[in-house]
Amino acid sequence: MKYETVSEKTKQLVNYLISKHHLSTVTSLIKLCYLCDLVSVGNNNGQITNFNYIRWHFGPYDGKIEKVLFDLVESGAIKSDTAYTDYGTEYVKYKVIEDSEPKIDKLTETDLRHIDAVLESLKGYGPKALTQVAYKTKPMTAIGATLGGTEHMGEVLNLTLK
Repeated sequence: MKYETVSEKTKQLVNYLISKHHLSTVTSLIKLCYLCDLVSVGNNNGQITNFNYIRWHFGPYDGKIEKVLFDLVESGAIKSDTAYTDYGTEYVKYKVIEDSEPKIDKLTETDLRHIDAVLESLKGYGPKALTQVAYKTKPMTAIGATLGGTEHMGEVLNLTLK
């Protein structure tokens, strides 16, 4: 597998999402990126990120999200905290460093409109609800992906489906 770099624009989107979303986990962030990209592509503006989404165990995924989060933590833009579900399961959530504003100079006004519209429409949604939303999108339904299933695992998702 060849190494792919992550665009600065992708990093800025993730950092912006962390600053605006109440529960920023890997799962919720990759789903929000996917939905933002889907809205942007649907409005003929192309993807905001340079992620290549595949159908994975919990819906759309690109492993580069891990690199983005690592880079943002390393640069001091965000911090990671360990938290626990009501069932005692450990997970990592991300927060911006207090009193810091994320850099957004690579995001266009159109990008920000799409991002803010997604955030507004999904306000209060956690990882589970965002995963359910992602499974109802055209790229996921077109391949017959079902929550908990393994249909077309690893297949690249076509964001241009209408």
